[in-house]
Amino acid sequence: MAALLPPKYNPSDSELINALHRLHKQSPKLVRSSKYEAPQDASIIRDVKEKEDESGGEREREYRIVARGYDKFAIIGEVPWTTWAALEEHTTPPYTLTLKLNGCIIFIGALTPDKLLITSKHSLGHWESPDWIAPHVLLPSHPRLEMIAFRGIDTRIILALALTTNVPSADNTAFFPLLQQISSILSPEAFPNLKYLRDLSVESDSIRRRRPERAVVQFWAKVLGRCRERGVWLKDVEGFNVTMGTLRRARKVLHVWEAVEEARSRG
Repeated sequence: MAALLPPKYNPSDSELINALHRLHKQSPKLVRSSKYEAPQDASIIRDVKEKEDESGGEREREYRIVARGYDKFAIIGEVPWTTWAALEEHTTPPYTLTLKLNGCIIFIGALTPDKLLITSKHSLGHWESPDWIAPHVLLPSHPRLEMIAFRGIDTRIILALALTTNVPSADNTAFFPLLQQISSILSPEAFPNLKYLRDLSVESDSIRRRRPERAVVQFWAKVLGRCRERGVWLKDVEGFNVTMGTLRRARKVLHVWEAVEEARSRG
């Protein structure tokens, strides 16, 4: 992907943002916004949700539009302005867009010559430390990224479970591709400043803790081993650390379930 340049100041864009601020003060429910601090930068990013376009009058500031989006701007063809023709007509530099496999639209815009803003409808909102992304093919490496969060891993785990024998002595090759993908994220060459991996899947956390399968416990043990080698913490959907103690407790639950199943089979 070619280097993105930060947008230049545009008076009409700035006036639009000032008008939205004025309208928000008049009718807070009509125009809502959320403010985000850009990591390691004094810039402030504000996400504005607009229902109508009106204006008032007050002291104005200068703003730049880094990326545009819409309330229902999520999937190709979901609404008229997310058709390919509309995107081609209205999506112009200084920002660009890409797609997830499910068609979800992601905007990428430059804050400064060396800082990118990556937006997605599926984000969970900013955290106290918002310097994180989901793994994406257009960002295979980053020198300062501290956290990578991934969602939907439960689907991959369930699929791998369907292909594995779940025998203790068996080599669970069904989990190997997923393990390799996580290992590539942990590469020090790709993300040298990485400190955290976060699993955003509620279902994955439940599979890991409440009704674990032997192959799942073995998979996460290998992931933790690779995280330990890199000095990276693995966190669950609620932000708690996943440790070997977590997996030891899961093994105890597994042993209980296995004992119950064995007793049932004996009648």
